[in-house]
Amino acid sequence: MSADSIGLAAHRLVGLSWGDEATRRDYSRILAPWDSEERAVLMASEQSSCALVVAAVLLIAEVDGMVRGWRGKVACDPLREPRWQRYDSVAYLEQLARQRGVYKGAGKEKPDLRPGTWWTVGSGKGDEHVEVVVEVDGEDIVCVGGGKLDPRNPRPGAKGCTRIALGRHRLTQAHGRWVLAGRPLLYTADATELPCLQVGERKGMPWAAIGVKP
Repeated sequence: MSADSIGLAAHRLVGLSWGDEATRRDYSRILAPWDSEERAVLMASEQSSCALVVAAVLLIAEVDGMVRGWRGKVACDPLREPRWQRYDSVAYLEQLARQRGVYKGAGKEKPDLRPGTWWTVGSGKGDEHVEVVVEVDGEDIVCVGGGKLDPRNPRPGAKGCTRIALGRHRLTQAHGRWVLAGRPLLYTADATELPCLQVGERKGMPWAAIGVKP
């Protein structure tokens, strides 16, 4: 897996939002490609999308998302399962990182936020936010992130955070902790170190099946 593959996949999603009628269908189908269109649009309308966006990037890049002991199963690949009534994407990404050996918890050393890395910030009490790095420009860390406030979505709070955008962040320190996007850094994970599926009809985003152009 290359950083370029992750970057291309992430850039494909920039500009999509549920609130924009011109991109609503693509936004919804890409974030929930294994669900019916009706369910995908409904779910996408009222759920902050940051972790779903990272999951979609990994699927487009054909990453093997298999984890053990998840969703009551011996093993499963949530990247390739329906999203309906599943609200475990943030936790799943952490499990994927841990089980595949790419999890790096925030510590004293400066984190390596190279392109192809996803990062999670928050208190660890349900307010987590996830984005993926696509470029490092001097001190600026250029990232693609979902869960952005969508001015065309009237739903309040996190339910209205249904826009995907390109943004710039700077890594800082406060109270002995690394801070990114205004929140404490919890961990980073280098997606370029994850294996890809080599065979199978469901190895990547099912563009034709969901009626969306790659």
